[in-house]
Amino acid sequence: MNRRYGLRSNKTLFNILFLAPTLIFFAYGVVIPFAQGIPYSFTNWNAVSPDFDFIGLRNYITIFTEKQFFTDFKNTLYYTLLTTIFCNLFGLIFAIGVYKTTIYNNIFRTIYFMPFVLSLILAAYIWKYIYTDVYSPLFNVYSPLATTQGAIPGIAVMSIWRDSGYCMIIFIAALQSIPADYNEAAMIDGAGPIQRFLKITLPLLVPAFSTNITLLMSWGFKVFEFPMAATRGGSGGASETISMYAYNNIFAYFNAGLGQAASVIMVVLLAVITLLVSKAIRSKEVEL
Repeated sequence: MNRRYGLRSNKTLFNILFLAPTLIFFAYGVVIPFAQGIPYSFTNWNAVSPDFDFIGLRNYITIFTEKQFFTDFKNTLYYTLLTTIFCNLFGLIFAIGVYKTTIYNNIFRTIYFMPFVLSLILAAYIWKYIYTDVYSPLFNVYSPLATTQGAIPGIAVMSIWRDSGYCMIIFIAALQSIPADYNEAAMIDGAGPIQRFLKITLPLLVPAFSTNITLLMSWGFKVFEFPMAATRGGSGGASETISMYAYNNIFAYFNAGLGQAASVIMVVLLAVITLLVSKAIRSKEVEL
C-alpha cells in the first residue's frame, strides 16, 4: 500500500516538474499581466499619463450601455460559431479520408495541415488578396470583406481554411485509437457503414470534439489578427470584435480603463461559456 502510494506521489511530482516550465512562462506572460491590468479597469487611465482617478464601476456600466460593444460581441459570437462548426466538420471529413497510414494519406495530411503553420497575419493577407483580386473580378461582385453582411463570414473562411487541418490531426488520433474489434463485431451483426459511424465511431470521437471545440472557442472569442489585418473593423465596425474593441479603446482612443474593462469581461465570458460547453460535451463521452 505504501509502495503504491509512493509510486503515485512520484508520478504526480514528475508530472508537475514536467509542466512547470510551461506553467511559469504562461503565468509570467499571460496570468500576471492580466491580473495587473484588472485594477486599471476601475480607473480613467489614458494609457499615457501616470495620473489617474478611481471611478469604480463606471467603465463597466459604459460598456453594457454602449451599442458598439454589443455589436462587437455579436460579431465575435457569430465568428466563433462559424469557425467552431465548420472547422470540426471539415477536420472530421479530412480525418476520415486520411486516418489510415499510407504514403498518399501522409501527403494529403501534410497538405491539409500546411495552412496551420502560416501566421495569422499572412493567412489574412492571402485571403484578402483572393477576395479582392481573384474572387471579386471573377464573379463581378464586391469582396465579402467590403460588405456589412459578408465581412464576418469572409473572415471566418480564413480561420476555417487555416484551422481545419489542426482539427483533422486531433480526429486522426481519436480514430486510430478506436479498436477495430468494435467495427468488426458490428459488421458481423449486419450493421452498415452509416450505422457503424453513428453508433460506434461518432460517440467515441466525443473527447476529440471536446478538445477541438474548447480550443476553437477560445481562439474565436479572442480573435484579433484576422479582422485587424483584413478589414481593420470594416465599415461602421461590421467586422470589429471584442478584442478590437479593447485594442481601439486602449491605443486609439486613449481610454485604457475602458479597454481593460472590456478585456476582463471578455475573459469572464470566455471562461464561463467554455466551461459550460465543455461540461455539456464531456457528459456525452463514453469510455473505450
